[in-house]
Amino acid sequence: MSGKNWIVGLAALTVLVCAGVAEAGVYEQPLDTIDGKYSNRPYSAADNHQVVADQFMLPTFGEISTVRWYGFYETEFDPGVSVDFTISFFADNSGLPALDPTYDETVSAQVLPNMGPSFLGTEIYEFEAAIPIMSVSAGQTMWLSVAEADLGTPPEFPTQWLWSHSTVGEPGLAYRVSPEEAWNPDLGSLAFSLQYAIPEPSAFLTWGGLVGLGLIGGWRRRRRCGL
Repeated sequence: MSGKNWIVGLAALTVLVCAGVAEAGVYEQPLDTIDGKYSNRPYSAADNHQVVADQFMLPTFGEISTVRWYGFYETEFDPGVSVDFTISFFADNSGLPALDPTYDETVSAQVLPNMGPSFLGTEIYEFEAAIPIMSVSAGQTMWLSVAEADLGTPPEFPTQWLWSHSTVGEPGLAYRVSPEEAWNPDLGSLAFSLQYAIPEPSAFLTWGGLVGLGLIGGWRRRRRCGL
């Protein structure tokens, strides 16, 4: 291998080794036990069979991989260790979610230890699910929807599920009772958190690139001088 090829290879190897470094970020809207919003599938205009969505904005580019949220059932009900939910992400369309989601998948969510009583007196549960990487740009308004979709818990009394409210967040929700219907605005914010990775090269990436370029530049100068 020539000196030039060896140096280029060394610089490229440095880049490959260091490029995978990433920081972790968390976007969170903490739980408020005061109230909740019905969010169930299948859709139906009767008995509050609706789906709700809440908006969020990451402070930096992020790759979302885990979603957590909080909610409860109308009457005392033990959901077991896992429950099916439909998780959807929507782009923003003039202050409401777009009609069609950018991501929409029904997943088996892990049920975590309960978070105490709701305003109805039933237990509030924390749910968690991993999703395929969902990339979101810094400062981009997006909407998250979670809807209980388990066949073992029909979306009617007494197993209707309510998404718990949050103490913080943008004070604007959206709801609809059909996937073909436009979204309607509502007040409040919902309790959830998003875990995401912030891809960025480490300091070694820049250092390695500069060293590689410096060595190549030196090799070229020596060649011009006949060394």
